[in-house]
Amino acid sequence: RQVALKVKVLNALYSTRILAVNVVADHIAGLTEIDSLLSAGSAEAVDLIANVQIKARRFCFYSFASKYCNWHNPSAYPIYDRNVDAYLWFNRAQVPMPFLRQDLWDYREFVRVVTAFRRFSGLDSVGFKDLDKFLFSEGDKLMPKLRLEAEHEAAAG
Repeated sequence: RQVALKVKVLNALYSTRILAVNVVADHIAGLTEIDSLLSAGSAEAVDLIANVQIKARRFCFYSFASKYCNWHNPSAYPIYDRNVDAYLWFNRAQVPMPFLRQDLWDYREFVRVVTAFRRFSGLDSVGFKDLDKFLFSEGDKLMPKLRLEAEHEAAAG
């Protein structure tokens, strides 16, 4: 019941659009090693939580999984979502390591990119929770511009 409540609250709080919240909660509750992985800050926790089978289909709730882990161990788990992705990709010159867009969908790589961005920006003392808020907010500001650019590219191509 505790896991189901967390899933429902996070789903509502972050608008993660998970319709089968009870199935996801049962999935998480069935992960016997999840508590030790969360305590250790293991990226494996995100992978295990994200990959859920609902009926005959497999789903990847990657963004939700990063948020769930962040709420358990905010110093170890930065939050991934489309706004953060957009901001990091748009500002990739401010990350002192090359990365591909799809690297942001591999949680281990995502953590490396966020950590490198934080270090390069002189924000080592800023925790992931505060950095997440910044990245989300700035990414949200970029979204209309990126949508417009995508529409122009589609129209030209």
